[in-house]
Amino acid sequence: MHEKMPTYENFKERGYNIPSIYNLCLNHEETTFHVFFYCPYAIKIWNRLAATLNFNLHFNNIEGIWHICDRRWNPQCKVVIKTTIVNVLSTIWFARNSARFKDKIID
Repeated sequence: MHEKMPTYENFKERGYNIPSIYNLCLNHEETTFHVFFYCPYAIKIWNRLAATLNFNLHFNNIEGIWHICDRRWNPQCKVVIKTTIVNVLSTIWFARNSARFKDKIID
C-alpha cells in the first residue's frame, strides 16, 4: 500500500537494474499490482472470495481492495472481511516467497 514491498518494481524505482520475472506465473514482470491482483494465482484467490461474498471484485488500484468494505455490511462482517483481505494478501506474499526462495511449485 505504501510501495514498500521488496518487489523488483520497487527495486527498479530505487535505481537497481536487475532482471525481473514473477516466480508464480513465470511470464510477467514482477510489479506490486501483478503480484497481488493480475497473476493467475492471485486471481483464483480473489475469485474465491468474490464467490463467497456473492459479487464481482475488480481492482483498479491497490487501495481499491478496501472498497469492498464500503458496502452496508454489519460491523462484525466488516471486521471479518478486512481480516480476510489481509489474510489473502499475506497468503499471496507467502506463496511468492516460497516460490522465489524455497523453489516450491505453487499451484
